[in-house]
Amino acid sequence: MLNKHRDSPFVTISIDVHASQEQNRLQRLENETLGRLLLALQQNNFPATWAIASPDISMAAKAICDVDASHEIAILADSTWVGPEVGRTHFARELLRRVNEARDGGRAISTLAMYRGRIDEHLDLLVKHRINLIREVSLPTKNRPRKMRAKSLRYGLWQATPVLQIPTVQRWWQQRTRGLLRRIVREATEEKAPVHITFDIAEISSGGPAAWHNVLQTLQQIAQLHARGNIAVGTLCEVCRIYSRIRSTRPARSILRPAA
Repeated sequence: MLNKHRDSPFVTISIDVHASQEQNRLQRLENETLGRLLLALQQNNFPATWAIASPDISMAAKAICDVDASHEIAILADSTWVGPEVGRTHFARELLRRVNEARDGGRAISTLAMYRGRIDEHLDLLVKHRINLIREVSLPTKNRPRKMRAKSLRYGLWQATPVLQIPTVQRWWQQRTRGLLRRIVREATEEKAPVHITFDIAEISSGGPAAWHNVLQTLQQIAQLHARGNIAVGTLCEVCRIYSRIRSTRPARSILRPAA
């Protein structure tokens, strides 16, 4: 997908798949939503980064990648095992557990997606397990998208900031998704910056028909922009590799800025 529109701004989609403790009605709805979203992405030939919370990553990863092998599998982390209140030993154990589970199932892991909390310490453990990208928390804090940026951290790690979460919380955002995406892509073109959009399986499932309409509306707009050659669509790990190469060849002009 990225080679076709090499000079266009890159749009990446990540999808948060939360862990469930029991097979109840909500979990069945989430499984149904996951299947519908997989089909919608397949119809548009869009790869995505699927961030999975459950330590038993391999089963969900197989279901996703059996449909389309171009999808990326990532680890979805939260404050129960990542963050300033979590000790190094606990973090190392939980990270190793998830990485091994995924790789034993034949899935390479290079992205850690944060759902809640933040990670500032123990970054060397991510590098040890060949993880090179951290996706920041996907919930926007203001009534407008965050400024698009990707930045470098210690040990050669990269950090990606989402600009939009689907389904959107504010009703007026739902009504104006088309214009919003056009503006985001326009700004990305001017700044030569990637655009990262997150989808949340649990929020889509609990949001009913309105939330699913928001999903389809967003994918339709991405497809239209892609068909016109305005954007390229790829996974987080693909975009990370491309912008890493850009920085290595043009360090003075790269949008991948060192962290403050």
